Amino acid sequence: MEMEQTVQYVDYDVKDFLHTISKSRRIRDLKYSGQLVTNHEDKLMINEPEDVSFQKQLDELAIWFEKWSHLQRCGVLKRLISISNFPQFQLLWTAVEPILHRDFMYSASERFPSEQFTPISTEISRATRQRLTKNRMIQRFHRTKSAYIRTEEDVMSRNRLLPPIESKPSHLPAVEAGIPSSFIRIPSLHHRRSLTTPDPHVDHDHRKPEANWMTAMHVRRHILENPVVENASTCSSDSACPNSDQLLEWYASWKGPERATFLRLALMKLDARQLYFLSSFLAVRRHRDMLSLLPPNVAHHILSFLPPTDLISCAKVSKSWETLCRHNKIWRQKCDETPLHVRPVATPSVGGWRSAYREDKLLKRNWREGMCSELELTGHSGGVLCVVANDKMIVSGGKDATVRVWSASSGRLKQTFTGHQKSVWSVAILTDKLVASGSYDRCVKIWRLGAKAECLRTLFGHIGPIWCMVCKQRYLATGSQDRMIKLWDIHHCTLLRTLKGHTSAIFAMDADDCFNNLFSGSADKSIRVWEIATGQCIRVLWTGSATATMSVSFSHGLLASTAGGHVMLWEPISGRFVRSFHPHKERIESVQLRITDSTATSGVLITASKDGVITYWGIFGNEIPIRKLRGHKGQINCVTSGPTRVVSASHDGTVRVWDFRESPFTPITPNAVF
Repeated sequence: MEMEQTVQYVDYDVKDFLHTISKSRRIRDLKYSGQLVTNHEDKLMINEPEDVSFQKQLDELAIWFEKWSHLQRCGVLKRLISISNFPQFQLLWTAVEPILHRDFMYSASERFPSEQFTPISTEISRATRQRLTKNRMIQRFHRTKSAYIRTEEDVMSRNRLLPPIESKPSHLPAVEAGIPSSFIRIPSLHHRRSLTTPDPHVDHDHRKPEANWMTAMHVRRHILENPVVENASTCSSDSACPNSDQLLEWYASWKGPERATFLRLALMKLDARQLYFLSSFLAVRRHRDMLSLLPPNVAHHILSFLPPTDLISCAKVSKSWETLCRHNKIWRQKCDETPLHVRPVATPSVGGWRSAYREDKLLKRNWREGMCSELELTGHSGGVLCVVANDKMIVSGGKDATVRVWSASSGRLKQTFTGHQKSVWSVAILTDKLVASGSYDRCVKIWRLGAKAECLRTLFGHIGPIWCMVCKQRYLATGSQDRMIKLWDIHHCTLLRTLKGHTSAIFAMDADDCFNNLFSGSADKSIRVWEIATGQCIRVLWTGSATATMSVSFSHGLLASTAGGHVMLWEPISGRFVRSFHPHKERIESVQLRITDSTATSGVLITASKDGVITYWGIFGNEIPIRKLRGHKGQINCVTSGPTRVVSASHDGTVRVWDFRESPFTPITPNAVF
């Protein structure tokens, strides 16, 4: 509707003329906000509330806002926000946020030099900074430091305000529930008069004409004849304004469209100080961190229901959330829910169990994808015939009749033992300070590690070369060419028992963790299950192969054995044959079975062959496809494995470590001594 269509040229007085101009501008504002309706004659009509008292209330508020000071306006705004619902809250934030740019801060500081106008750190500002500094140096990005406001007390102190008004209305109707978003419109920022009009309560050298709410809330002539409230006196800045209670009662009784109309008109009168206070207060309310306000134990209990992927995402929200999400209590529960392949660090410090869970996930991924680092250990002058490893050390024996001890973490050579007369075919780790070795010279030697490295004992009893040995708890079992198995007490270095039953050389042995049963493989093409307590053979498993059983490995009730190029899986206690595999064309020299989850029946089978290739795969399902590790230049004589690595010994005179952890080995000189 054009201006001339609204103004009628009759004998108006000045107030009536201004009232007409104000009404035409209001029609334009309402047209912009979508609150105009068209009748059947295509004439624009104002969709105003039916109750005329709402307009009287707006007229009354126009006078009050003119008389309120800055402190009183801020107090009223704070109380209005506290009883507003989401549509009003979103309207205020949408209207205030776009104007708080750098030019606003500069002009506001020039107009009110005694006030602090600092940009407020919000989610949008932080995302903008991260985007701008992503591909450039942070020092080259110039930006004014933002104010990070966490609580309402920070808002009050930053704006230098007195404590909020404590008086409350006696009877306030319940806050209205959700209002349709169609009633909410962003106010027109081009018609805000208060940003260019000095506040009447601030002295300036060059004062512009005072703002007139005729441009926003026009005061009708009937306000002088029939006022809604008789007492509209000016409130002092030192005391609470009594009219604020009346405003809150009206505001609580208004519906959504009426509240939106009042807030849009009120925004036009606020100066820079009130707009800055409003934006600060809204920023705190909008970004309130409810999780950080809860007691830590309650927050940890809530976060414990989230899956690990969601916990990682929540840790990126803020520093307080990161501290909560990294707590050991939460991640210990996640580790209990998932079987771990790595040993967790159960410390009270933040991040111990979380690090264990992360390493376990990376470890499973690396095993599945075949991602590992390689380290070659050189030092033997001949072929390496046997190797065994734990978390701290790697022990190898070779044709040069030496036993070498390496660091499992760095791969450095720690100790070299010489004393055997012939090749060393078997080694075992007894304790952190003791290792054992069996040689072709028919004797077993016990070696002490450390500064006083020496051979402590030499055990005699076999009449043939010692091909294999296994150590569990305080017992050591050795198998020999003489077809006998001898059990030794490590603490006293005495022979406990001799097991007889095989009709040919014994090449492989293993035992359960409790050392209740012993499993031996022989050149007689059989596997025997021995009961340690009685020394009796309780079961014989015939492989049906034309070649000798070269290696056996036991884990969680299953036994793997090799004969030729085949691997056979057994349940040794019951004697049931499970299945067979054929991973190599040439003879398999060594096998390792590692059951990762006995409840879900999942595990890994690792084999090493004369073809110089190590093969591993998941024996149940497709959790790990067939992967091959290549690097040796000759046949592989022995392989051992743990949750994080595979260690192999070859005829090429080297020991190779295939590490599946996240951090690869640091390049070093392998034969360097500590």
